[in-house]
Amino acid sequence: MLRRLSERTQASKPTTAPCLAIGCRTTIPMEAQFCDRHAALLQDDIKRLLGKHYRPGKKQSAVFQRYLEMARQELLEAQHLGHRVPKPAEFEW
Repeated sequence: MLRRLSERTQASKPTTAPCLAIGCRTTIPMEAQFCDRHAALLQDDIKRLLGKHYRPGKKQSAVFQRYLEMARQELLEAQHLGHRVPKPAEFEW
């Protein structure tokens, strides 16, 4: 039986997305930003700010991008045992 034209042209919406941590390939539900392992490493205030500004399935705002960079930097520091990760611009060759 043929489906209606509206059913055939309707794009399927994704239900999962990758974790937003750099280098993590874990798939998570669209409502979440990070997998359980990375979410446990983040401070509660950053998780709350990310959740407040997160819009699943849509282009993210500049405010969310700023908080996401803060969260990613915090995750990098946590992965390196509390030592700050040097940025490439800080090296002198």
